[in-house]
Parts: sequence; structure tokens; C-alpha cells
Amino acid sequence: MNLKVKKYSKYVSDILVVALFVFVVYRQGPTIYNSFKQQDQKLNSFEVYDLEGKAVQFPIAHKKMVYVFWATWCLPCHQQMKLFKSAIDDGELKKDQIVALSMGESLDTVNSYLQKNHLVFPVFVDPSGRSWGAFNVKATPSIAFVTEQGIVEYFTAGYSPLAIMRAKSFF
Repeated sequence: MNLKVKKYSKYVSDILVVALFVFVVYRQGPTIYNSFKQQDQKLNSFEVYDLEGKAVQFPIAHKKMVYVFWATWCLPCHQQMKLFKSAIDDGELKKDQIVALSMGESLDTVNSYLQKNHLVFPVFVDPSGRSWGAFNVKATPSIAFVTEQGIVEYFTAGYSPLAIMRAKSFF
């Protein structure tokens, strides 16, 4: 009996690794697929609001931009925003190259968050969440790298420490 247990026990870890891989692909597959589907797509214009409540049209024509879709309640978003803030503070990126779009939250909620967490790049609010549709955002944070022609060059969903490296090479 002990020999049978030893014989099959070496396969248990392999089976667990395969099961974990299948689970991750099953759970993250749609998000990963959506990220690839976004690339090379031209954006439709959409309207958001600045922190004073004034309407602004996006995407910004003839300018490369990184759009960060986030929410005040999203902890991974807080970390992603800190990474971009640090890159700007360190001179690796310029503050006018990054735009943060808060999704489905009120102007008051975002302003309250910003009073405690000072961000150095422009923040806009989309209370209706329409910009989610323009970018087909499925998760926060999501980051879109958009060319001067309004084409999504790269799109990623979820916390991404590598987004800073990609942003530096994008500009």
C-alpha cells in the first residue's frame, strides 16, 4: 500500500499545477482576450468631465496618451496610480502623457479621494461609465496606450507594474 501511495504521489503536484493553470485561464481568459481584441482599434469619441464638472471630449486628437481606467474603491487601482505618479515625479514620464478616468463615480467621490491622494496627472470623471464602452473596459485598473491617430496600440487589464516600462517606451 505504501508503494502505491509513493507511486502516485509524484503526480499529485503535476495535477495541481495543471488544475491551477486551467482555473487561471478559465477565469482570466475573457479579460486577456479582450485586451488583444482592443489593440489596433480606432476609438470612438466620448465625453467625460474634468474636476470642475466641465465636459471634455476624448480621445485627445493628434496626441499620444495613456488612459488609466480606475475607481476610488479599487485597491489595485491605487497601486497603479502610485506607480504612474512615481514615474512622473522621477521624470520618467510627463504628467500630460497620462490621463486617469474614474469610472461610474460622482465628482464628489473622486474629489474626496484626490484630497487625500494627490495625483500629479489629469483626472477626469465619467459618472455614466460611457467611456467603458468606448474602450470595452471589463476590469479596473485598465490601461490603454492610444496613438496620435486614436488607435489603441496596447491595452491591458488589471494591475500591471510593467505598464510603466511600456509607457516609457511608448513615448
